[in-house]
Amino acid sequence: MIHRARVAGLGTLMLGGTHEAEWFRQIQLKQAHPDLIKTSFGLHPWWVEKMDDKALESQFLILHNQALQADAIGETGLDFYQERNPLKFDLQRKSFRLHLELAKQLRKPLVLHVVGAHSEALKHLQEVAPAVPLLVHRFSGSAEEALEWTRFGAFLSFSGSLLRVPPSKKTISALEATPRTQLLFETDAPDGGWRRDLINEPALVVEIYQAASRILGCSLSELRQIVAENFAKIR
Repeated sequence: MIHRARVAGLGTLMLGGTHEAEWFRQIQLKQAHPDLIKTSFGLHPWWVEKMDDKALESQFLILHNQALQADAIGETGLDFYQERNPLKFDLQRKSFRLHLELAKQLRKPLVLHVVGAHSEALKHLQEVAPAVPLLVHRFSGSAEEALEWTRFGAFLSFSGSLLRVPPSKKTISALEATPRTQLLFETDAPDGGWRRDLINEPALVVEIYQAASRILGCSLSELRQIVAENFAKIR
């Protein structure tokens, strides 16, 4: 997959850490490919949902000790989608605040997973004010929510939902509303696939760029240059 990513012209792979085992795998990958890999360590809301307070505190202590080796903090955030457990929402909130404070302390960018909780996530960010770059990955909000995030200075990353059939009008509207200076793209591999004939992997991000260039009415080379410049600001 790394070879195919290089052949496709990808200069950097940003890995979204979700739990302890992934952090250590990311360290190994970065050691093997230091020119290509950027790491992000965090406790994903879905993992937090499996914990209690004691387990969260224990895992966060490990995260706190490992975070210096990461390029960013996350994935963290709030996921209040209807399939999630409302009894764990307060634990998600606690975890999110801990991540915000850690990013603020270490001055590292935040990689955010936010579903069905955009207004509340922004509220926590405004209260903690980490003053670090924000990347909202696989953005799923509306055009209005996209504008709220970008006014706050966040970068919004769009995924393979741009290629689904039928296309998501909501996602397309959000993409069109996002200033190009705050635009990013991702596969969210191995999740977020849009092709049944292939397992999702980083090299397929080229297809997302192609779809976005058609929607936005700009050339593929122009879009790649814009995103490269945007990603360089997340450090």
